[in-house]
Amino acid sequence: MPFVKPPNFQSDGKIVISGYCPESNFSSADNQFSVIRLNSNGTLDTTYGSNGILRFGFGSDNCVANAMTIQPDNKVVIVGYSKTSSTEEDFAIARVNIDGTLDTDFSNDGKLIVSLETYDRAQAVTIQNDGKILVGGDANGKIGLVRITEFGNLDSTFGTGGKVLTDLPSGSEELVSIKTLSNGKIVGGGTRFNSQYNLLLIRYNTDGTLDTTFGNSGNTTIDLDNTSEDLAKNLEIQNDGKIIVGGGNFLGGGNSGNFAIARYLGDSFLGINDFVVKKQFLLSPNPAKNYIQINFLNEGNVNYDYAVLDINGRIVDNGSISTNINQINIGHLTNGLYVLKINNENIKFIKE
Repeated sequence: MPFVKPPNFQSDGKIVISGYCPESNFSSADNQFSVIRLNSNGTLDTTYGSNGILRFGFGSDNCVANAMTIQPDNKVVIVGYSKTSSTEEDFAIARVNIDGTLDTDFSNDGKLIVSLETYDRAQAVTIQNDGKILVGGDANGKIGLVRITEFGNLDSTFGTGGKVLTDLPSGSEELVSIKTLSNGKIVGGGTRFNSQYNLLLIRYNTDGTLDTTFGNSGNTTIDLDNTSEDLAKNLEIQNDGKIIVGGGNFLGGGNSGNFAIARYLGDSFLGINDFVVKKQFLLSPNPAKNYIQINFLNEGNVNYDYAVLDINGRIVDNGSISTNINQINIGHLTNGLYVLKINNENIKFIKE
């Protein structure tokens, strides 16, 4: 039977679904990557591929697609793995044109195989602002990460020849989601196993080296419940830099469980507990109707940039204030809870 992943949406509203399915005889030994495009009303887009469907393999052995993303030009990048021999699996990466054909500008035939270790399975993909493609996953129990140019070549400026292997002590790891920050740093979310499964966050510099200012020498392990197995499935970055990790929390050997979600500070102080900094300003009144007053605790005339964020982390207002002009108009905001961010300090307030 076919297996599909959550859909992505083109800029024109068309829906792209990827997964894998048997080529002909429904044997798991001949699975292929598959891509389906639907019109916005849910009907098959028959202008895509062959009557709305594209299927392709990386050879005669089993191929499994695990993740996809859509580039700004609506080309689709799909990643997974291919069984390249009886004893080896490798990252499998492909790019598809907007008409549902393989993009021959990518690695000559639209397909790329990357070997890291013996058993490599790509499970996450994202597109950098410069068009380069980041792919992450499991490399024989280590974190595997590769960066590829827009033409389908390994990026020699990243890691070693375009590849990064991270082997954390005392356990095995895998990435299931990766995102890039506005400063080019890379955040990965996944799972770490060391006697039990826990959520994992890790951050890299733009060149593929670990960002040692993040968490514990570049990573942090999140144990939601020390009696359960915690498995990450996805991560998102809020506009304020905080990191949302979602997944599952399984009890009793996987017989029951819960949805799991955690939010962490996206800076060098990331950890399970909040951190305390010396306050630089006070806010009043709170709740407020039309204006909030900022009372600075430092001396002298200093200008600060501020941002007001809603509960979803979206910036809804921003500007500059100083010790001389220290009122912010909030009359245009809808009633609710907000966060005022000034100079890396956050204060919650209620608009009524």
